[in-house]
Amino acid sequence: MTNLAPLTWQDCVQPDWQVSSRVRALITTRNGGVSEGPYGRWQDGAALPGGMNLGLHTGDDPAHVATNRARLLALAGQSRAAWLEQVHGARIVRADEVIAAAPGTEAPVQADASVTDRAGAVCVVMVADCLPVLLCDGRGRAVGAAHA
Repeated sequence: MTNLAPLTWQDCVQPDWQVSSRVRALITTRNGGVSEGPYGRWQDGAALPGGMNLGLHTGDDPAHVATNRARLLALAGQSRAAWLEQVHGARIVRADEVIAAAPGTEAPVQADASVTDRAGAVCVVMVADCLPVLLCDGRGRAVGAAHA
């Protein structure tokens, strides 16, 4: 894992939306990480090493998930994020409170959305067969991410 190229913005999908320049958003793909097996990247119908799995709840090697999360945070220029475990419910949490309570890659809080009005607080939502819903007020002072 020491010879990995850094994750780049080209490895991710960025929304084309008209929001404040204070707000950044990205969506990862399966590619650009270190996960293997069923959590690996897909090429020509086969799972290969290099998957970008971010979920500790999936059964993936926790060390791979930690590395993938660190790669994503490095790309975003952040050190911590509000990692959630989506449960298909209605719970919404404040990202800054989640970050303060469980920094790093510890077991995430069970919720389906996070919001914040704190600059630098990162809202994360993980999706596989569902869609992310990204929210922002017109001035970029409050943002949110929800699992649909």
